[in-house]
Amino acid sequence: MNVTDIPFRPACAHAQNEPPPHAQAVEQHVLEWTEAQQLATDPDFHSELISSRFGWLAARCYPNASMSLLNTIADFLTWLYLVDDRLFDRAQRIPRAIIADVSALWNVQGQQDKTSPAAPLQNAWRDICTRLLKQMGSVWLHHFITNVRMMYGANTLQIIGQLHKISIDKHAYEILRYHNSGLVPCFDFYGTSVGYQLRDEDRYCLNLQTLSQQANIIIALCNDIHSYAHETRQRGHYENLVCLHVFEGHTLKEALSLVSDTVQHPLNNFDALSEHLFHTSTPAVRRYINELQHWIIGYQYWAFNDTCRYVCVSTNDS
Repeated sequence: MNVTDIPFRPACAHAQNEPPPHAQAVEQHVLEWTEAQQLATDPDFHSELISSRFGWLAARCYPNASMSLLNTIADFLTWLYLVDDRLFDRAQRIPRAIIADVSALWNVQGQQDKTSPAAPLQNAWRDICTRLLKQMGSVWLHHFITNVRMMYGANTLQIIGQLHKISIDKHAYEILRYHNSGLVPCFDFYGTSVGYQLRDEDRYCLNLQTLSQQANIIIALCNDIHSYAHETRQRGHYENLVCLHVFEGHTLKEALSLVSDTVQHPLNNFDALSEHLFHTSTPAVRRYINELQHWIIGYQYWAFNDTCRYVCVSTNDS
C-alpha cells in the first residue's frame, strides 16, 4: 500500500515531502511534555520517542485544530503509542499484569502503586483528560473516555484469548482491530471546529458511521503492514494481520500482498461514499469527510516520510 494508491487528496493537504505547519513546534511540545510526565526516562525509550515524531503525525492529521488543542492531541497520540510499547508489546510482561495495569488506566481519577509500570502512564492520561475537559467540555470528554476504554477492552479481550491459548481468525481480528486501533477516539476530535460542529443526527447516521469505519480499517491495516517488523522484534502481546497470514503458511511477500489487497476494498468504498456525500451534505459533513481524508493520507505521509519508527518492509522470510 503506497501513497500513490490513495485516490484522493484532501483540501489543504500538504505535499508528502513538505513539513506541515507547526510540526516542529508541536514536536518540541511533545518532548517537553513526555519529560515532565516521566514517560521516557529509559534512554532507549527516549531515543525511540525522538525518532518517532508523533508531533508530526498530529500536525498532518489535524490541520484545522487550534494550537492548544493540537498540542493536546499530539500528547494523546504519543500516549497511545507509549501504552502499546510499554504495556502490550513487551513479552516479559505477563498478560495478568497487563490487564491489571489497563484496569488502572480506566479509572482516570484513581491512584496507582508508584512502582507499577503504568503509574506514569496513568498520571499522563489524567493530565490529558484534565486539559480536554477545559478544551472540549464534559459531555464530549465522557464520550471520548468511553471510546478509549472500549479500545483497551478490545486489547484485553485478545490477551484473555492468549491466556487460554485461543487462536483468533482473520474475521474476528478485523472486528477487534477496528476497536483497538485507537482511531475511534482519534476521530472524536473531528466535527468539532467552530462553525463546523457536526449535529448528533449527522455524526451517528449510517453513512457517516460507515465512512468512519472504513477510514478506521484502512489506517489500521496499513499500520499492520508498516509495523509488523517492529512488533515482531518486540515479541509482545499483539496480533497483526500480516503475521496471521504467515502463520497460515503464506510467505511474508504473499502475506503483505494479501493485506494490501484487503485494504483496497474499504479504500474504494470510502472514496465512492465520500464522493457521494460530499455533494449532497452540509458544510459540517463535508468538513468531517475532509478531516477523515486527512487522517488517511496524513498517516501515510508520516509513516513513509516523517517517522523512523518503522523499518523498511522486507519481504525476506527469515
